[in-house]
This record gives sequence, structure tokens and C-alpha cells, in this order.
Amino acid sequence: MSYTVRSAEEKLRIVLEGMKAENISAMCRREGISPTDYYRYRDKLVEGGLDALRQNGRQKRDAEKESLKKEVEKLKEIIVSQAAEIELLKKKTSSDW
Repeated sequence: MSYTVRSAEEKLRIVLEGMKAENISAMCRREGISPTDYYRYRDKLVEGGLDALRQNGRQKRDAEKESLKKEVEKLKEIIVSQAAEIELLKKKTSSDW
């Protein structure tokens, strides 16, 4: 049996077909792959899908976290600026007395 390099789309099609098939061995023979190859494709698809789902939620939280960090930094700058103005005004008013 010769080795065939299959595209990701082909592997996906085979896995989806295998999910519908009643007999995995027969489907694998039609596709020219071993059942071991089929189960390897399926396991990679499931693991990749799980990673994608985990990552999707994490990316949203990470983006929100970054946004909040930027807002905190901006607020800290405002506080520092206002504190400096208050000190300046205190010095100015105390020297006027």
C-alpha cells in the first residue's frame, strides 16, 4: 500500500463520514486508510476542537483583562496628575497667607 498525504480537509471529511458510518472498517477500506489512521484523525480533530473552544473563551477574557489594565493605567495617570495639582495649589495658597 502506498503512502498518501491527505489534506486537512480530506481528513475532516473522512472523520465526519466515519461518525455517520455504521462500519468503520468498511469505510476505512473505501478510503484506503487503516482504522488506526481514522482514529488518529478523529482524536486530533476532537483535541483540536477542545483546544479551540478553550482558547476562544480565554481570548475574550484576555482581551477584557488587557482593556481593564489600560483603563487602570489611565486612571493612575489622572490620579498622579491631580495629586500634583493639589500639592501645587496647597503650596500656592500657603505662601499667600
